[in-house]
Parts: sequence; structure tokens; C-alpha cells
Amino acid sequence: MGYSLLGAHVNMTVGGLSETIADWKPPLVVILDHSDVWHSVKAASPKTVFVGRIVRDDEPDFNNPALNPIVAARDHCSEVLPWAERMGGTYTFWQGVNEPVVHSAEGMERCAAFDAERARIMDNHGVRVVVGSFSVGNPHFPYWREFLPALEAARQYNGALALHEYAWPTLDHEWPWYL
Repeated sequence: MGYSLLGAHVNMTVGGLSETIADWKPPLVVILDHSDVWHSVKAASPKTVFVGRIVRDDEPDFNNPALNPIVAARDHCSEVLPWAERMGGTYTFWQGVNEPVVHSAEGMERCAAFDAERARIMDNHGVRVVVGSFSVGNPHFPYWREFLPALEAARQYNGALALHEYAWPTLDHEWPWYL
């Protein structure tokens, strides 16, 4: 079988799931439930890239001109770092805001500043991040220029760009972006 981009998104650890992933050995798993069982799964599947994400009730709104993205990044990191320390080398990356929707170039500048600062802070603790985590059709193509500082920080701190694109298996041509 050839290389596959198929992976898993784990909202909660249920019976048999960790064993299935350990046997399957997918290239990527995004995890929202940071159970200790994932340490043994990583040992059984060392090439799998695990991405941790903390579900937060109060994600930053990058469209709000009053948002200070540096303070927001520091607040975010203070919540994530205890989990990152607990999960250690089991997770390859940690995600920031999930699927932010940005409505302007200025909003994208705030988003980029947030992700760049998050990458810097997490790197100071030996933790790598994914930046972006945009959903289908986001951001609007002209705003990518404003996101360059986050991409540069991801490169500088050995991070990655995450895109959450949906449309598989049909790749419906009506969707703004495809898988």
C-alpha cells in the first residue's frame, strides 16, 4: 500500500480506539482527549504525527480590533503548556485556535501575530506548533500575505501549517477549496 494522508481526529478516547490506531499506524492523528494511553500508542506507532489541541471556550476573535494578539497568545500558551509537558514527546505539534475565520487583512495580521508569538513561546519550552488550522475556504486568498509572519515563525521554530479541508471523497467542485 502506498503512502496515505488518511488520519484520525480523536475527540475522546473510547474503548478499542487506541489499540486500533496503534495497529493502523496512520500518518496523522489529531487528539482532543489527552489520555496517558497515547504514550503507548506513540511507542507502537513512532512515525505517526500526533497533534494535540485544547478545546477552549473563549478563543480569540481576530476580527476584533481591540484584541491584543500577543496577550492572547500568552494566555493560550499558559493553558496549553501544562498539557504539553504532560504529553511530552508523544505529541509532535500543538494546535492553536481551531478553524479561525478572518474577515479582513487587519484580522489576519492579528491572527499571524498570535500564531507567531505562540510559536516563539512554545519553542522556548521545547514544544512545536502548527499555525493556521484554517477551515474550508478560509482565509480569503488576498489575506495570505498578512499571514507570512506566522509562516516564517513556523519555519523558524520547526512548526508546520495546518489546513482543515473537507470534501473527500467526492471533491465536490462546488466547495471553495478541496481536500
